[in-house]
Parts: sequence; structure tokens; C-alpha cells
Amino acid sequence: TRHSEGMFTGRAYTTIDPDPWKRRFGGRRHIVAGLEGLDAHIAPGSLDLIICNSVFGWGLDDRADCERAFDCCFEALRASGELVIGWNDVARRRPLDLASLKSLARFQPLRFEVLGSTRYLANADNGHVYNFYVKP
Repeated sequence: TRHSEGMFTGRAYTTIDPDPWKRRFGGRRHIVAGLEGLDAHIAPGSLDLIICNSVFGWGLDDRADCERAFDCCFEALRASGELVIGWNDVARRRPLDLASLKSLARFQPLRFEVLGSTRYLANADNGHVYNFYVKP
């Protein structure tokens, strides 16, 4: 995601991945940790946006880890901060029902006005969707 840093000019841009080898693909500010350990690296209420793309179902698979990760996201976001979860809505990449997570119930669904929806199907071939949330 290093190339994405240019889209956030003038903003602090941080990436996170538990695999130290993947640091080379991250931003200049990179954290070697899983999303469920975000709270050890990011101050509460300090982020405007978290993009969690291709993490759920690609390593973040255990219910307890998912709950912890999205609770960490909630705590790290400021009021009105946004969480975007990109994931593949296909059986082999859907370890559990996102709607069943108590941590995500803390958020409100966010209607992404450009798309007119709280969810966007980006790739029908692999079921890649984006769900949009906001911290109240």
C-alpha cells in the first residue's frame, strides 16, 4: 500500500501488518503488528480514517481476533472517524458474519453518498466488497 500514501498528502499515513517482511510494501510510517494490536501503537481518538482492506478473511479470521481488532479501530478513531472494511464476500474468505460482531455494532453504517450505499461491490468475480462505518 506504499503507493497509496500519495493520496493522503499533508496527512499522517500509517500502515500495519504483522509480517515484518511486508514492511517494504507499507508506508514510511509502518507498524509491525496485527490490527488486533493497534491500541499498543496508536493513541485513542487520534485517527480520522482506517482502511482495513483484504485483512478480514485473509488472516483476521478468528472471532476473538476480529472483535479485538475492530474494538481497537473504534478506540483509535476520533468521533465521526470512518472505518472501511474491504473483504471478499465468498464462502472461503468469509470466516464469520461481519454483522454478528459486537465490535462493529459500536459503529453506525455510513452511507457513502457518491455510491448511495453503505456497501459497495467492487469486483463481482471475487466478491470483493467495501463496507463503510462511522464512529458516532
